[in-house]
Amino acid sequence: MGATTTEGTGLGSVTSVKPPIYNGVVKASNIIVDALKDYRIDLEASGNITADGDLTTHGDLTADGNVSANGYIRGKAEGQFLNNCFYKSTGIVTCNTDSDTTVLSVTYTPASRSSILYIEFHTTYAVNGGGADDFRSAINVGSTELTWRDQTWINGAGGGTRSGTIFPIAGIYTNSSLANKTVTITVRQNGSNDTLTIDKGSCLMRISEFAHES
Repeated sequence: MGATTTEGTGLGSVTSVKPPIYNGVVKASNIIVDALKDYRIDLEASGNITADGDLTTHGDLTADGNVSANGYIRGKAEGQFLNNCFYKSTGIVTCNTDSDTTVLSVTYTPASRSSILYIEFHTTYAVNGGGADDFRSAINVGSTELTWRDQTWINGAGGGTRSGTIFPIAGIYTNSSLANKTVTITVRQNGSNDTLTIDKGSCLMRISEFAHES
């Protein structure tokens, strides 16, 4: 693997030549990683390490300065943050039926085939009328209901909610493939004769992905 050198030789940049190696370590002020792609060695640079392709290490990568990438930096350890996506929409959604009404539906492409998706949805909403009413919201991934919320209004003086609210809503989905995931927020009457109205301009969905060892 290249020539052998000693420390303190004043080695400058390693570019396209075979790298000088000292006790299995390349030491230089600046290192172009593409020049070293065929070597399994350690790198010590007092300047920059530049990679036009992938940079793979079987040990630790430590930086006293910044790590910048035009692509992505992702860890595989349990709980490591992988990706974050935000979704908004426009228009008005009304629900006055006991069948599921779609509020927002998005397609998410996982960054990993083994991960956890944290899904949350926020919006404002209003229900007309009065008396006893009940509405139900849900997060669905594909055809599977991931989680749900229920809100119940009493039929009495002062009215008011006697339960939790249908929004915001959040859930956790265990992902096991790179296939696209259809994430849908739905709402329906669950014992009501009134109409629920959502201004989708107030909607915000966030999907955060974290590493998970299956």
